[in-house]
Amino acid sequence: MECSVCGCGREARYKQVALCQKHYFRVRRNGTTEMVRRTAKPRIEDDRGYQFLHVPQHPLLAKGQIYVAEHRVLLYEALGPGDMDCALCGCHLTWASCQVDHIDENPRNNALSNLRPTCRRCNTWRNMPPAHERMKNATVLTFQGETKTAHEWSKDPRVEVSGPTIRRRKAEGKTDEQALFGRKITHNGKSPPPRKRAYAPHVQYMARGLSMTLSEWSRQEGVLVTNIAMRQRLAKGWDVERAIFTPPANQGARRLEKRMA
Repeated sequence: MECSVCGCGREARYKQVALCQKHYFRVRRNGTTEMVRRTAKPRIEDDRGYQFLHVPQHPLLAKGQIYVAEHRVLLYEALGPGDMDCALCGCHLTWASCQVDHIDENPRNNALSNLRPTCRRCNTWRNMPPAHERMKNATVLTFQGETKTAHEWSKDPRVEVSGPTIRRRKAEGKTDEQALFGRKITHNGKSPPPRKRAYAPHVQYMARGLSMTLSEWSRQEGVLVTNIAMRQRLAKGWDVERAIFTPPANQGARRLEKRMA
């Protein structure tokens, strides 16, 4: 049995109504076997209050979608298509990794002054209580009115000892200040060299009249060095321009340089 719709020719899988699958579900959806084209609404709102705009061909439009969140559209128009930094921690962001945060936590308030770019971590954790309040068994220390866990203090640029050392000193009965800033002694009774600080990805470096992060420098035309290699060179004492523009000496880099030539 064929579908009863004129010109269809498909098998009537629903024999009681003599319709193929396509026309049967059209009747279920629209009440007719004719195609009904629905026009998209210019603006919709989800159950959380977020506003979405129908903006075909927008650069932020995800594949298979027809709506873009209004707060992302507005911030994109303000900042442009380039990369940016997280407003809270300063890490490097692209529009693929950026999450637009509502400062007053009202998803309906899309005023530009209420929007800021954040990374996923900051957007998720910004309203969480401090670690010293969340973690029950953490070693908590207070110095000059600032309270943090031993792990957080170990990341402070003023502190030259690790988190386990801070916890051990507190267990020995030392004061918070002594645990944080007491002179570090190795097993042979000598002071170790200063501890290297963590690499800050948002720090910009000046070379040839331009100021960019190492990640941005690594993407510049003519630069054959990765940002990791630049970081290692700077740690060895290289000057900035030499670290960025000196081609790597390995064989793979030479092949890459020949292909680009």
